[in-house]
Amino acid sequence: MKIGAVLLFAFVVGCVPFGYEKKLIGGYSLNEGDTRSGMGVFYLDGKYLVGVVPPTVFAVGYDEQFIIAKQHSEQFPEIDRSVTNYYIIPLQKRISKSAEKNVIGPLTEKEFLEKRREIQVATNLDFSIILEDLK
Repeated sequence: MKIGAVLLFAFVVGCVPFGYEKKLIGGYSLNEGDTRSGMGVFYLDGKYLVGVVPPTVFAVGYDEQFIIAKQHSEQFPEIDRSVTNYYIIPLQKRISKSAEKNVIGPLTEKEFLEKRREIQVATNLDFSIILEDLK
């Protein structure tokens, strides 16, 4: 994803009212923007939500070490279901102090499985939250 899009995503979320919210762990949550297809993973940084995984996130799992997410690109107002991207958010061994940069991805399924093994994501960590309507 291009840096400009990430920065725009991070900026916009501070201004958007959210509907659905599912708290995950360590200040992270699964939230939707003004439409259901705006579902993303966010981090509460003080009083602002910072975008970490852009829309449209449809599956998430987490433990004390990592958050994993599956995402389709949002081509507003549509969801491009032809490609699935994978993301890993390290919680203990952070790769950046900045929440929006502390994420590995987008990855293909093959890259995700390889990176998972490399950084020792638990084999029993699965996608426990699945939003069927966004899948």
